[in-house]
Amino acid sequence: MLLPEDEKQALLNGRWDAYDSVDGQVYEHELKAMDKEKRVCNVAFDKAADVYTFWDIGISDMTVILFVQYIGKEVRIIDMIEDNGKGIPDYIARLRAYETDKGYRYNKHLLPHDSVAREKFSGVSIIEQFSAYYSNCEALPKLGIADGIFKTKQMFPNLWIDSKTPLINHIRSYRRGWIESKQEWGEPSHDIHSHAADALSYRDWETI
Repeated sequence: MLLPEDEKQALLNGRWDAYDSVDGQVYEHELKAMDKEKRVCNVAFDKAADVYTFWDIGISDMTVILFVQYIGKEVRIIDMIEDNGKGIPDYIARLRAYETDKGYRYNKHLLPHDSVAREKFSGVSIIEQFSAYYSNCEALPKLGIADGIFKTKQMFPNLWIDSKTPLINHIRSYRRGWIESKQEWGEPSHDIHSHAADALSYRDWETI
């Protein structure tokens, strides 16, 4: 009973899957609790509740949009878009299609802090482009990586993720880079998984 949790679960309860986590996994313990409580499942869209979108916008790489509902204390991620090489009008068209086809009613669109920066050639910011279609948008304050992870870990006990989205696979693969010279884990790696993790952590969720 005094062994580390992974070893205890394996030897006492036969839970050898406790060792399946990725080396350096950022949300290792939170994901294990989520699996145990079966909060990765078919998360139904509640037609009576508003939908919020959270964005990680990539100029030359992946853009991720999370579709979120708040039901009581639960944070439910019901849908997700990830794509690259598209402009704001393309994503707006998809948002509107979701309104028509899925019945989503948007309360607010939360964009990253740097969406207010004006583009070098057009002189127009991303949030200005977005506002031409949806007025209910907001640029979030800048949040450091460590603060974003901390707030996300606080939110995790209330988090439900629809298993049909690729989000859970990205979060499972979100890992810290290994610093050989220091023999320790450093900042999370910037890769195909980090965009979804950033979208998840951008917001001080409890202020919604």
